[in-house]
Amino acid sequence: MTKIYFWEKLANQPEKESEDTLLFNEVEEDKSIRELIRSLEDKIIGKKRNLKDLNPENPSIKKWLNTVFSNYPEKKESEVEDIINEYRAVLNSRSREKEKFILAVLQLNDVIAIVHCKKGPSLAELEDKVISVQTILHSKNIVRADIIKKEDGILKLLAYEQSRKFSKGHAKFWGIDIEDIGWESLGNICLNIELDAISIPIQINLDNDQLKNMIDEQKISPSGKINLGKEEGTISKVFVYGKALDYPKFYDFFVTETEKLDEYKKRFDQIIPTNEGLGKFMKDDKYRYMEDENSLIEIKGNGEETLLKKTHPRYNILFLTKYSPVIKPKQSLLTKINDAIFNNTRYEIYHAGDDASKESFRIGNLIVYNNLTLCDKFEELTNNLINKIQDAQSSKLKLSLKVAFCHLMKNCIKSKHFTYIFDYLLDSYIPEIEYEFQKTDGLSTNEDVLEFKSASAYNPKPTEFAKNTLVPTIKKYIDVDKLTRQCIIYGIEDDQSINPIYNFKSDMAVTIETTANKELESEKVIVNIHPIKYKEGNLLFIFLTRTE
Repeated sequence: MTKIYFWEKLANQPEKESEDTLLFNEVEEDKSIRELIRSLEDKIIGKKRNLKDLNPENPSIKKWLNTVFSNYPEKKESEVEDIINEYRAVLNSRSREKEKFILAVLQLNDVIAIVHCKKGPSLAELEDKVISVQTILHSKNIVRADIIKKEDGILKLLAYEQSRKFSKGHAKFWGIDIEDIGWESLGNICLNIELDAISIPIQINLDNDQLKNMIDEQKISPSGKINLGKEEGTISKVFVYGKALDYPKFYDFFVTETEKLDEYKKRFDQIIPTNEGLGKFMKDDKYRYMEDENSLIEIKGNGEETLLKKTHPRYNILFLTKYSPVIKPKQSLLTKINDAIFNNTRYEIYHAGDDASKESFRIGNLIVYNNLTLCDKFEELTNNLINKIQDAQSSKLKLSLKVAFCHLMKNCIKSKHFTYIFDYLLDSYIPEIEYEFQKTDGLSTNEDVLEFKSASAYNPKPTEFAKNTLVPTIKKYIDVDKLTRQCIIYGIEDDQSINPIYNFKSDMAVTIETTANKELESEKVIVNIHPIKYKEGNLLFIFLTRTE
């Protein structure tokens, strides 16, 4: 059983050293602890960072963290206390208000969370330690947190701030410079202003949105001229996280971080004409363009030519579409998208074929800056299914649920081109499922999301099968406003041996899908069918999604 350790200490240092105690408890393994970590990961600001690339104010912090990780399950209490002491040293006085805040460290085998939060009851005072950890580390109590995760042997840092802005102390603790924070996560900015009417410079504090609005409204010019009511002046210095920047250097940073997306939008429209009668959806595998994370590429004969470098400082630009002449993503880009959705790797994207939006929405940890129409309860639907996928124990179950998820997204998001992401992900998952089901080991028994049906339950007359067998079965899985199953697989016996359906033809899948969807239209359920080859026959995968 995994050991989970929890330490806590007051954020303010007591006057008497004897009162500066570190409290410790061992917490029993519980699924809710992982969900707690996952909820923090979902709210990180900025990007995921390699710990080895950071330069903390105290270089020993990285050494202490490595020691704590490498010695698990042995407790390294001295190093944990050193980390907490260093962390509270960079907090401002308000964040260390007496008896109001604590600093805590939660350690699992592959994750350490450092949390600054409001003081609640001590873990030692509460009998149910799982519930108490959730109580102490409730999102309403957390001021800021850092998740340090071990991924493929490398320690990664994910930072969270309740305010969605990096505090000066937080950035200072990890040695994160202004250039590495990102405009949207900057805290307060102090302007040093020389006014024509006053001989002494004045200083004003603005948050990044206020400053951006003043620049957008031309109250601040690119040269640093500023209008304050009737007064005019010049910005001589900009103070951010203790660094004094000349205004031209700061303005360059601002322009880079808020660069317009028009160039990419215009280029997309040149390649994919979407006026009526011009754009044509292609169902076959023909494509003229492809893209990776950094480039848009044209296929020419047996060669390739880079058309455009995608170098936006904030967003990862996407061009993929299935409209003629088709832009196909490389597998490396699909892997990035897959990891963002299902593995909590933050990835910010903008699709050049759809309208941009200043407000983002999330699919797992894929942050999307497009103005798209989402179905009701979108966040709840996606989070519930992603959690099931992340908790799946077998590759077969995980892949099956990923296919169900892609169909759900295609029904839950209305867009011009964005949703082709899920068509391309489906194209990559189906061969993987086919490969996995050639193996007989590790067949999932998790029937709270899958339902296995014998091949004998299949009727070779597709219309009769849809009306008399499939639809009545699906209706049993409809529970008010949700489905109790995401997938039915025909071709698996009660003892979980695989007995495929023979003589199954592709046009049968079309007939079954069309008939079932017509019958289930009033139930707001959509059926998608994928026959998966198994030896000389097929397993019949039937994926179910609700449209609202």
